[in-house]
Amino acid sequence: LFLFMHLGTIAFLLLLKEQDDEQLRKVHHELLSREALLKNILDTSSVSVFLVDQGGRITMVNRRMAEMFGTTIEQLIGCEYIDVVAPEERELALRRLRSLLDSTSPSLELEREYRRNDGSSFWGQLTCSRMYDAESKTSQIVGVIADVTSRKLAEARIREMAQHDPLTGLPNRALFSDRLQQALAIAKRDKTRMALLFIDLDKFKLANDTYGHAIGDQLLMEAARRITAKIRQSDTAARVGGDEFVVLLRNVDAGHGAFDVAEKIGQSLKLPFTTGNLELAISASIGVAIYPEHGMNEIDLTRHADSAMYAAKRRGQDCTRLSEAAPPRG
Repeated sequence: LFLFMHLGTIAFLLLLKEQDDEQLRKVHHELLSREALLKNILDTSSVSVFLVDQGGRITMVNRRMAEMFGTTIEQLIGCEYIDVVAPEERELALRRLRSLLDSTSPSLELEREYRRNDGSSFWGQLTCSRMYDAESKTSQIVGVIADVTSRKLAEARIREMAQHDPLTGLPNRALFSDRLQQALAIAKRDKTRMALLFIDLDKFKLANDTYGHAIGDQLLMEAARRITAKIRQSDTAARVGGDEFVVLLRNVDAGHGAFDVAEKIGQSLKLPFTTGNLELAISASIGVAIYPEHGMNEIDLTRHADSAMYAAKRRGQDCTRLSEAAPPRG
């Protein structure tokens, strides 16, 4: 009876072990299946997924991240995260990375420029957060990067179209007004002079009506090129109407300095315009107003430069006039 009971106990224990082994095999198989599924999801994702450890090094990446950065998974793993960030943003990226790892910030979402192995760059929308291991002792960062370069380029194009003349590429009235406001603030702070030039093309309407808008557009584009060729990079030329241009000259010495620039622009616009088999001759009437002599703000300067330009037209066109407005009081 004792032997029978002993053998029965052994058989029961063996049965339990067999059941446990089968259960372990099932659990192991399920874990392997889930791991394969997770890896498949990560590798077929359209965004980059990566992990960064406490030292700021990348410990895991998916296949999309290697494709996005033009390299391999093996080359990415082990490198520092800031090495894939554009150089001009690395210092800021490092500070934000440390704040995440040090529990100062729980998560982060921003747009950033990244650098590929071949030196090219792209814009990525980064979303990352801090997570801990099973014992909640060691933290690491899980991050996701979506390539938003196309959207950024489209946004830049929209801004360009909203702020620039589509024909000549020069700033339009809105952008010029903004730059004029900035220049006035700087001139006031530094107690320097600046000048505003109003330029109206003479005989343009006749050429445009005679030869058509296509020729007229060619004239306007060439006029814009000639005007910008006579000013400094720190200055601004804009097209604010059909055949009307304005020029902002920063930090001029005196009225004669601005007047000389206006004269050079006028002489350049007098040269023949050649387009196809046509050689056309136009000219320009230019008005000049100086800050602070002719105005302390955009409205006064604009009015006086415009008046000087019309005075040049009344004088017979093809000339430059300096505003005769009395100096502002105060």
